[in-house]
Amino acid sequence: MLTAGHAVVSSVAEQGNVISSVATGEAIGSLFCWTNIDGNPTADAALIWVDPAKVAARIRGLTAPTLVNTRPAEGDVVRIMPAQVGGVPRQAKIRAIDQAVDLMVGGPGWPEAPTITYQGQIFTDDLISDAGDSGALVLDWQGQAVGMVVAGSLETGTVITPITAIFANPAWGGMRMALLKDIPSAPLLPVLAPSDSMVGGAADGVADREGTIAAVNGMAMAGALGAQAQDAKNALTDVVFEPASPEEFIRLLTPSAIATMRNFGVPASFTIAQGALESGWGKSKLATNGRNLFGVKADVSWTGDKITMYTREFANGAPVMVEAVWRKYPGLQACLDDHAKFFRDNPRYSGCFQFKDGEGFTNAVAGAGYATDPNYAKKLIATIRARNLGQLDKAF
Repeated sequence: MLTAGHAVVSSVAEQGNVISSVATGEAIGSLFCWTNIDGNPTADAALIWVDPAKVAARIRGLTAPTLVNTRPAEGDVVRIMPAQVGGVPRQAKIRAIDQAVDLMVGGPGWPEAPTITYQGQIFTDDLISDAGDSGALVLDWQGQAVGMVVAGSLETGTVITPITAIFANPAWGGMRMALLKDIPSAPLLPVLAPSDSMVGGAADGVADREGTIAAVNGMAMAGALGAQAQDAKNALTDVVFEPASPEEFIRLLTPSAIATMRNFGVPASFTIAQGALESGWGKSKLATNGRNLFGVKADVSWTGDKITMYTREFANGAPVMVEAVWRKYPGLQACLDDHAKFFRDNPRYSGCFQFKDGEGFTNAVAGAGYATDPNYAKKLIATIRARNLGQLDKAF
């Protein structure tokens, strides 16, 4: 189980180091990976394996996040659960986004705390954080995770690092937030190599059995709703993508499909239905080995990883098996975003984006000549209706 924490750890810290309660000295988890905070960072956070037995019930007042908000806007209402015992959720409105702020960073091994410029931060109109709230999870009014408290003052309001910055650090291997139904009893993820300089860490925290890790003394909660432990392994790391059923395929793709929809305008229902059709509900070797759900080849413009596999082509009217080079994606989000960029950047499909629902978008794509199969749109729409995927488009 992972949580994003905000504190300072020594430059000699190693993955697996025990994280202990400042108050009692009791072990509450272990260090997984962390970000470098030298220079001008956008985030200083660490990922922590958390002991589920250390989760307390009092943080239920904030509730578990439902989704991740990657596009917070000025005027949005946000809220946190303060660290002090007996605290109740506090809320304010976002006053400004994409702000730079100078913060003094101190901790063990830093007798003279340096001032570091944090980029891309969010400011609120009122100060809703206090001492001990650094690292607290910030939710919007719809229960979506917006980011993590970094600091605060009367001048800036509460300073929030966006969730996109927290999970964007390359040392974390493209991980993203997953929503779990139950807190697993052991870490789910394989070992990754962390960065090797002074970085953000975590100090103390509590959580509850409903599936949340709380924002207390430097811990930000990672929410839990609607997936199983194996789903979390796949969704967080995408090291393995082997959905056992169409239901699991939909469950694994939904967070990424919604994020892609909000960022690029391609309805989530269309993305999932087309991915299901092109990959056989994630069963194709290209999907399981390369997270390539749409059969996209690696042309000369592709600079990412590649995977070589055989495919059937036709020569003189006869089918033959030939080697082909395909795009290999680091995770599902990268695959879905690349898929959406194809439609966004191709003038042929510009008219499709007037449709915010999957069925309308599907018909428009087919009308623009996407596929030679005359029944292509009917197949996608049948999947959208049969699996009730249209409800996902409401999160646009």
